[in-house]
Amino acid sequence: MSLSCEQTRALLTPWIDEELAGPDRAAVEAHLAVCGSCGTRAAHEHAAREVVRQRRPALAAERAPESLRARLAAGSRSRAAAGVRSSRRLSLSIAATLLLAVGGLWLHALTERSTPLLAAQLAADHVKCHLMTRDSGTLDPAEVQHRLAEQYGFHARVPPSAPNECLRLVGGRRCVTAEGTNAHILYLVDGRPLSLYLVPDDVRRATTIRVLGRDAVVWSGDNGTYVLVGEHGRGDAERVASYMRRVTAGPVGIPEQGSSIRQ
Repeated sequence: MSLSCEQTRALLTPWIDEELAGPDRAAVEAHLAVCGSCGTRAAHEHAAREVVRQRRPALAAERAPESLRARLAAGSRSRAAAGVRSSRRLSLSIAATLLLAVGGLWLHALTERSTPLLAAQLAADHVKCHLMTRDSGTLDPAEVQHRLAEQYGFHARVPPSAPNECLRLVGGRRCVTAEGTNAHILYLVDGRPLSLYLVPDDVRRATTIRVLGRDAVVWSGDNGTYVLVGEHGRGDAERVASYMRRVTAGPVGIPEQGSSIRQ
């Protein structure tokens, strides 16, 4: 099933909330993989909703103009009558709309260094790049590291494949987010897409975020912030991330091939 931009955007909220399943979910993800505009919209909607969740007490104290509040309330009643969204999602959407309408500059200030926003952008890029990348077999990490340095100036530590864990290195490229240009290292683990990103010269608190149906594990090293994006359960993501952290913690170089993920 192929969706238009209008159809995709109508389904973004339940997709972000992981309430969309089966053919509809697959159709949304297929569209986002080839439509940069909708992918960016999805990333920013997710980030705005995360800001709302984190700032609910402050938002409760804010008061929008009565005319705007009346229009939002009327719109929410109309959507509720149509059964389009749950009451939980309605309240969150109204709060996000108020935040965007009343505090656009505040939102920009909050999300300029927002880790959820960065994770959402990388998750959208993860879907797109893996669909565009042809599996040409397992790659040599030294070659990928050299290419990233020579072509893009990234001094990224490239973790090698770990055959015992069905982890294969299949690509290396760059991606662009609101934070700038980042290194993107592509893997397959048990046949599923996995991405390791390096945001150069960046430091962030270590965390794990569930975003756009993916797990994003974030940590920082001495050459920037790494973000591991995968389609696993949280336990799987942390297990793989522990291997990636060990490799990226050392000096820039190539670790021994076949290292195991297990500690």
